[in-house]
Order: sequence, then structure tokens, then C-alpha cells
Amino acid sequence: MPVCNISRLPRHRRLITSLCLLAVAGSGHAATFGNEDAGIEFFGNLYPQYQWTSFGSPTTVGSQVSTLTTKSNASTTLRSVTDKPDADRVNWSQSFFAMRGHYRFNPDWEVGFRLDEQVTEPYDNSEYFNRSRDAFVYVEHRVLGTFTGGRINSILSNWGDPVRMLGVSESNFVSTSTLLGGAAFGTGSRAGTTTWVTRASHGYKWESAKWKGFSLGTSYMPHRDGPDYGRPRRAYSYGIRWEQGPWYTALQYERHTNHLVISGVPTTTPAASSIVNQGGGSLDQNLRLSAAYQTKRFKLGLDLSRVQYAEDPTAAYGKFKSYTVPTWKVSGEWQATPKLTLAANYIHAGAGHCVLSGGATCSTLGLGAQAYNVGVQYSLFKYTSLFALAGRVDNGASSSYGSPVRAPVGATLDNVALGLHVKY
Repeated sequence: MPVCNISRLPRHRRLITSLCLLAVAGSGHAATFGNEDAGIEFFGNLYPQYQWTSFGSPTTVGSQVSTLTTKSNASTTLRSVTDKPDADRVNWSQSFFAMRGHYRFNPDWEVGFRLDEQVTEPYDNSEYFNRSRDAFVYVEHRVLGTFTGGRINSILSNWGDPVRMLGVSESNFVSTSTLLGGAAFGTGSRAGTTTWVTRASHGYKWESAKWKGFSLGTSYMPHRDGPDYGRPRRAYSYGIRWEQGPWYTALQYERHTNHLVISGVPTTTPAASSIVNQGGGSLDQNLRLSAAYQTKRFKLGLDLSRVQYAEDPTAAYGKFKSYTVPTWKVSGEWQATPKLTLAANYIHAGAGHCVLSGGATCSTLGLGAQAYNVGVQYSLFKYTSLFALAGRVDNGASSSYGSPVRAPVGATLDNVALGLHVKY
């Protein structure tokens, strides 16, 4: 039987073909085989969108900005800034197809698995299906809890941010993670990689059984992607949560060792005036409190976070030592009618506090940002909806937050998208 390779079609035809296929898929439902003791289920969450991105005017060259923006311990004067052109694109975000299975071999024990395949818009010679997402096995006991191993998210990623916009926010510009857990300034050759919502290929997680609404959780991820200090890279995450009816609250803590180089990665030995730290490692921490009230028609969520990035404290004078920033967000959804749902979120990142080694002066002037996102979703049939999203990031004079790409220093970033959501 011949197979049509739609990645060879022109871009606009690929979009139309994809949306038609999604519409057909959306008229169905998850395919489940088996019974309560054993079974396999095929499911997915697909939300391709056509997205327009535009940038405002950046901070004027010669302006006074943060030490972390100039990356110099001798000057806070902005020397250069690069404008970015407006753009439009098809974005699949974290759309995926998946299958999961389980086998309950007695009333107390169950084993199972989950395998996801992420869908991406092909560029050049790439393909639609070329990325693994979740891929894990688990063992569950009625009293001992659930043990999971494989490619997973951490406890902080799973338990935080309980109200996520319209089921289409993951890796989308309406996600709150960029400001809630990121840094306002570029980080050298690893710019934009400060997010705490990251899957690890080698991860282990335990979640306890619930007791009066309470549960505990911990995850451990060795060898996460990151700079090579010649030291092991590790990520640890812990949490406690409480769920009772519509109420939810969770306290999470995550720690990374040797995972990020927030000050930048030097290609040569940095000058004495550079804040780039060539020391022996890093220790990053995130403490987050999450709460939510959720009913069938109304959802309201709140997250408070304190993020700290730290590097070798014994480095020479004037090198990066630490940066601590408070962030918070509020999000909500309201099902106005059986077919129409409205959503919005607001995220605030403070300027924070930075420290350079040897007591050198470190300014956070102009760091921080605010983001506003709104969305509307209209149900066509049971598993298929149309949605529209709009968002703005208001950067401080020294900040370059942004999604899907970082904004120029001090520039606003606007995104608008129209898409189709198929969840089955």
C-alpha cells in the first residue's frame, strides 16, 4: 500500500493536510483494549497552531542595565543589541501520540508502562515523528505507592503549576514556566535553557499512596543534559501535596548540581572584567508553593517560587557567584457554556539579587518582567476544539525573556495563535 509523505508537501499544504487528519482523528476517541485487570490504551493530545510573533523596540545602546546583561564587572552600559524580525510559523508545541498499558496481578500490585511520540513541524529534512517524550515503566502498590523509571518529568514539573491553559500550554508561549523558573538574561552558548520543566532520559520517581488527602513524592535524575564539568550531573526533587475535593496544594523543592552555566560558557579564557565563572560546578535550587481550586466549570491556580542559580564561590574576583529571583503567577479557566471556555494567566518575575565573588558590585537594574496570556476554546465535537491564544511579555530594560525565542534586551514580545485541539 503506498504511503503519502506529507513532509514533502509545501508548507501551507502540510498545515492543511495535518489539520484535516486531526479533524478526522478528533471525531473518534481513545482506543482501549482489555479490562480493569489488564489493558492497553492509545491516546493523544494534539494542538497544532499557526503562530505570529512580533517584537517591540529594544533598550537603547548606551543605557544603564544589569551587570548580568553586560556580563561585565566593570561596566553596566549596554554596548550592543540585536533586533529580531517578526515571524510566523506552524507550531506543534508538545503535541503527542501515546500508548499505555497496565496489568494488575492481584488486588495490591500493578505494573504498567507509557510510551509517547512527540509531533513536530518538519524543517529541512526532519520528520514529523522524531522525538521521544514520556517513556517509562512503573510498579504500583496499594500501600507502598508508585515507583517509576525511564524518561520522566520531575516532581516539581508534575506537581507544580496545577492550572495550565486549556490543555495546550506545554512548550507553548502561554506556558508560565519561562518566567516562573527562568532567568531574565541570556546564558552564553546555552541561552534560554534555564527552565525547570525538563524531561530526563534517566529518571526515577516514587510517589506515595494517599493518606487523608496527603501524599509524598521524590525523583532523582542522573546525567541530565548540561555542561560537562568533569563532575556528575544530578537533579533531585521532593514534594508534599494535599488534595481534597476541589482543593489542591503542593510544596516542591528541586536541586540541580552541575546542570547549568548561568553566567555563560566561555570559548576562551575570559577577561578579568568578565563575570563568566570557570569554576568547578554549579548548584541551582527552586522552591515552589502551588495551590488550586478546581471544579468542572471553574479553575483558579496560584504558584509562588524562589529560584537560585549558583556557581563556584571560590572563583577569582568579580566572577558570577549567585542569582536569586522571586516569581509568582496566577491562572484561571472558566467554562462559560458547554462549548466555550475562557482562560487567562499572569506571571511576574522580580529583578532579583545577584552576587559576584570578592564582594564586587552586582546590579540587577532593569531585570524582571511581566507576562499576560489569554485564550479561548470552542468545542466542535467531543474530542475536538478550535482555540485562539494571545500573549505579551513586558521585559524590563535589562531582560530578554521570551517564547518561542528570547526577545532582544528590553523588547516586548507579542504572540498570537489560532489552532486545532484534538484530545482523545
